[in-house]
Amino acid sequence: MENPISIYLNSGNFSEGFNSITIQLNQTKKFTTTLPAAPKIPHLYKNWQQQYTSLTPTARAGFKKSQITHISSSECFYYYQALCQQLNIWFTPIKNLLPNSEKILLILNTQNISDYQTREILHKLPWGKIHLSENQIIETIFPTKKAPWNYARFLNYATEKMLLQRVGGGYRFIHRLLQERLAWRYTNQEK
Repeated sequence: MENPISIYLNSGNFSEGFNSITIQLNQTKKFTTTLPAAPKIPHLYKNWQQQYTSLTPTARAGFKKSQITHISSSECFYYYQALCQQLNIWFTPIKNLLPNSEKILLILNTQNISDYQTREILHKLPWGKIHLSENQIIETIFPTKKAPWNYARFLNYATEKMLLQRVGGGYRFIHRLLQERLAWRYTNQEK
């Protein structure tokens, strides 16, 4: 069964640490904790991102057959593994507070983080690679001001109304036209 856990990162950054974190396990259980400074995480993330984008040909140009790239996939994988390892070490104070559950839905709220770069990196980290125990699966959601707060209830409601279909551990739109319309509204609203 899915176990939703809300984590509110109220303030902080990677260089100074996060001093005010609230963890809400359910309606009644609430904990407050901190996360230490982890200046290696943004550095590893940026290196991994650079390596990854260097391995990917651009849509227009692509790679030429004779082109020499000074980037190897093993170097990209090295940064990815190092990032996952640092993320696990850094997240230990929170991991120790989480209950043992087969599937955990982490709802990470970063709206109160004032530093844009910190918030962006938090949203892009490989949260699914946090090791709680051998059989646990982690899914992560980042609420925004425009999204419903209780995602699990929202997704279940949309499934009941036949807008979404539950597939494995995720959801998909039943009606392709609805998916395209919502995507169009989202992209046009951003401009």
